[in-house]
Amino acid sequence: MTDRSYNTALIDSFYKDCSDLDFKTEIKKNVEVILPGKETILFAKNSSKITCDDLIKQNKGKVIYIDFWASWCVPCLQQMPSSFKLHLDLENFPISFIYFYMDKSNSSWETKANALKLNENSFLVTNNFQST
Repeated sequence: MTDRSYNTALIDSFYKDCSDLDFKTEIKKNVEVILPGKETILFAKNSSKITCDDLIKQNKGKVIYIDFWASWCVPCLQQMPSSFKLHLDLENFPISFIYFYMDKSNSSWETKANALKLNENSFLVTNNFQST
């Protein structure tokens, strides 16, 4: 069974403290709030599947920087250049930069990931844990 637990206080705090009503509405409309558990299946652009637990094992001994994003999320896309700069600044350190695409479907994931040049380190997190 997949662990779908999340910190409700943190989620509630986001909705209380976020002053951008349009952003809060967009989040509620487009994303079911779940945090990936270690058994959550992630889909890579080459259609392969991996669990969060396996991804962690593959990066043993490294810091894992996870960036959650969606193609419709303007603040997510606006911060991408900063994330890429940080990646370049830390390229000589044992850090893996992983990008989790969070949305109800993958219709624009590959297109936007390609445009952003997110290749092997971009994964679709889906609510359907069996297949895309």
